[in-house]
Amino acid sequence: MNAAEKRKAVADTYKECIGRNLYSQDTTKRECAFTSHTDGKYYSDCSSSIRLAYKKADIGLSYIGGNTAGMYNSTLGSIVDITVANGVPTNPAQLRVGDILLFAGTDSSRPLCIGHVEMVYSISGGSVTLCGHGSGLPSFKDMATYCKSRYNAKTGTTKGNKSLVCVKRYVQDDDTATAPTEATEATETLAEETVQATSVAAEEVDVIREIQQWVNTYMGGTVTLALDGKAGPLTQKTLVMCLQRYLNRTCSAGLAVDGSFGPKTKKACVAVKRGNKSDLVYICQAMLYAQGYDPKGFDGSCGPGCDAAIRQYQKDHGMSVDGSCGPNTFYSLFH
Repeated sequence: MNAAEKRKAVADTYKECIGRNLYSQDTTKRECAFTSHTDGKYYSDCSSSIRLAYKKADIGLSYIGGNTAGMYNSTLGSIVDITVANGVPTNPAQLRVGDILLFAGTDSSRPLCIGHVEMVYSISGGSVTLCGHGSGLPSFKDMATYCKSRYNAKTGTTKGNKSLVCVKRYVQDDDTATAPTEATEATETLAEETVQATSVAAEEVDVIREIQQWVNTYMGGTVTLALDGKAGPLTQKTLVMCLQRYLNRTCSAGLAVDGSFGPKTKKACVAVKRGNKSDLVYICQAMLYAQGYDPKGFDGSCGPGCDAAIRQYQKDHGMSVDGSCGPNTFYSLFH
């Protein structure tokens, strides 16, 4: 696929949720943008709807950041140099379908106060249509009108309004190609392999950052991990605390939330199995990533990728291979 085809695939995918998805920031429901929740309904928020559209479009960008801050911090995209006047991009030729527009919100603790995202759906001459999910249903909107309204929306943050902060691009323009010689073909192949390896490494760092952001949110400010993309001892200890908090909330386990995975925590563990959607799945996926296994997404849903990663981990560690991340598998993941 060339760049235009990839961008169209993302836009066409996003169109499926227009006017359909209900708004939710619940960690499980917001992942149900294109697969129905257990109640049969579809849910998303501004960032999850775009992230999951990129993922479903299957263009090699399965994880561009789990929330607006994650999208801004992601190394998979690049900041687009655009001309802006009074909060409105003035040259549509600088934009591409699939570009994401990051806007300020009401939280000064976030980078550049970023709190909302929209995506470029179409460009026709001087008119640009955005698609996005606010507190209502996902909808289309005129870019100029929408950007102006956010520019005029005053806030008490350090930015002072909800205006456009930046534009990021995940699908870069195609390079202008000439007929390659045998020598240049070999060079290009090596370069492509290097870029692919770099992209994989960058995506892994982004996923760990997103895990760290999720941990900070789940723990309600009682702990604050640095978003450094490293799955070190502190990140893993805090994931134990998330597990203990989850077990206390859902199973009345009565555990001390101290980050120590001892016999009581192991005994209280319940299993993650294929088809489960919960915060416990987030914790399982996080630890799989931390141990170098790819569950194919950090989305709180135990699908085929997560099931395969659990089974591979169990096989590699001499455990019973059943795809169920129960007390023994959790204990192994954390030790």
